[in-house]
Amino acid sequence: MFYSILFIFGIIFTVLGLFVIFASTIGFIRNEDFFIKVQAVSISNLYGVTFFLLGESMKNFNFKSFLLTLIIIIVNIVSSLVVIHSITRFAFIENIKTNATNRRNLKKS
Repeated sequence: MFYSILFIFGIIFTVLGLFVIFASTIGFIRNEDFFIKVQAVSISNLYGVTFFLLGESMKNFNFKSFLLTLIIIIVNIVSSLVVIHSITRFAFIENIKTNATNRRNLKKS
């Protein structure tokens, strides 16, 4: 009973992760602004990959591999935040121009 519930939640999390990755990919391709593209990549990595890995580890539940997957997820989140901050900080220092200044400009593109 417990493993069947974990399997169902694993499928839900895996599908949710794939949906977030797919939606972020569309957002990355569709927008022209550098900072919005970085936002789409960060959402894809932080949420999409996390949900996908969590779902896959729940489908084939093994306590040791589940703990290892949680460690991988934590390292992925921390490293993603550091890398994304570094990239956007460098872009800000180098005065990379933004194509959109408000929401109205985002709707025009």
